[in-house]
Amino acid sequence: MKPQIGKSLNFKRAKLPLKKKLAGKYSFLEPINIQKHAEELFQNLSKDRLNRIWTFMPEGPFKKLSDFKKYLQKKD
Repeated sequence: MKPQIGKSLNFKRAKLPLKKKLAGKYSFLEPINIQKHAEELFQNLSKDRLNRIWTFMPEGPFKKLSDFKKYLQKKD
């Protein structure tokens, strides 16, 4: 069960961004590539032993990389 973090809102889903790479002066954002990104992303998300990062996520935490990959595939 996730903790209550504030008042409920009348949520309306935003449009998804275009799947293109955005480059800045010091960094870039690119669409997720499950084969390229999933393992490292899973490892970094798993470092939070108290699972606080998942408070603001719609699903998770994930105990296994395979479950995390399935989640990403559903969202892709």
